Amino acid sequence: MDTIGHIKSVYVISPPDDIKLALPYNLEVLKRTFDVLNDGEIFEEKLLQEKIDNVFPSIDFMDIEEHSIFKSDGKISINKLTHRSKSILFELLDIDSVSCICEADLEEYDNSDFERRLELEIPIRYYNVAKMNQSLKGNKPYIIPDKAYSKELGLIASMIKEENFDFKYQLL
Repeated sequence: MDTIGHIKSVYVISPPDDIKLALPYNLEVLKRTFDVLNDGEIFEEKLLQEKIDNVFPSIDFMDIEEHSIFKSDGKISINKLTHRSKSILFELLDIDSVSCICEADLEEYDNSDFERRLELEIPIRYYNVAKMNQSLKGNKPYIIPDKAYSKELGLIASMIKEENFDFKYQLL
């Protein structure tokens, strides 16, 4: 490889101030990570463990047994015989990622194969698109206004509003 041994610039974006904007990541972990990445310095691999230790001074192990049926003492415990519509792991990790597509891509998405559909999908948090319509095809992505996505800036969640849809894509 022609890049081995060459120093390359890496751009790191500072973490947000709002905890919701940091999701699904822990805001304090993002801030500590940003703090250990010194601006303008060459990142040395030999210092990686030291940086990781500074970001994660202790590990909070979740008691997974609380959510399991088979206990370490050999007993079986079923707290409630109910259907779980969402994986307990998703709930514990606060994962709510869905996909969306731009309104101009809807027809192509609906008529494309699996691989092309994946290329058109944009990952996003559910709460950003909860009120938007969805395609009935593929992964059923939410449909967002074209104004909410820029090739230069990426996804602009604040532009995901009904009034930003282009009337030419609306059925009359």
